[in-house]
Amino acid sequence: MGVIESVPVRTVPALDAGDRSLLALLQDGLPLVARPYQEIAEHLGWSESEVLWRLRRLQSAGVV
Repeated sequence: MGVIESVPVRTVPALDAGDRSLLALLQDGLPLVARPYQEIAEHLGWSESEVLWRLRRLQSAGVV
């Protein structure tokens, strides 16, 4: 029998309702405005930094 190689497993964070809302808004791409993340934040009732934090977390987990 051959040896099965160990493949690193990336932990994906549990997506909450906010993550799903953010991902739904991004499905069609970023808004074509000067500050797209600010516009997304206003739509969601968040700060721009909240949007960027969530995107970084989702990106580092391989979700986006």
